[in-house]
Amino acid sequence: MPDSTFGFPQAAAGLAKLARDLGSRSGEGLKDCALIVTKAAKENINHGRADWPALKPISLANRTSKLSRGRKVGKQGRTEDSRARNRTPLLDTGRLMRDIHEECEPDIAVIGCSLVYAPSHELGAHIKVTARMRAFLHFKGIHLKPGTTHITIPKRAFLVPAAQENIDQMRQAMVRALNG
Repeated sequence: MPDSTFGFPQAAAGLAKLARDLGSRSGEGLKDCALIVTKAAKENINHGRADWPALKPISLANRTSKLSRGRKVGKQGRTEDSRARNRTPLLDTGRLMRDIHEECEPDIAVIGCSLVYAPSHELGAHIKVTARMRAFLHFKGIHLKPGTTHITIPKRAFLVPAAQENIDQMRQAMVRALNG
């Protein structure tokens, strides 16, 4: 009479087969989720977010002077582009936005940015002003007051909200991928 018991070895083999079957599909789902977050993070940088603080006047003045070089300046002393720049403080050269990327493996997806200054924007920063930094900023046309000892970069998160605000869309992508 054949053995009709279903024990641990059979359960383990069944789970291993299920994991293999779902493995490639879940990897596809993770890749779709990563693409959703990457796109949303880039949109956050490109368009700005309502919860981001506006640029300080000195930063806005620096952007305005950069924008007006070689361009016709409007009657209020700033180009049309500079008004939009206050709403998109992380979009200057486009380098931060271009560096956002995803890396996917069958069981994990990582979305990030490898630029050294990305965490300062995502999390905010309080940076001590050194003589070297002061000289660099002066060269760039940003003149700090002699008593300025620190620069505060306010938090302007672009990655975390991209994931948090797209959970439903990511859930749907995973369900589609797992359903084949």
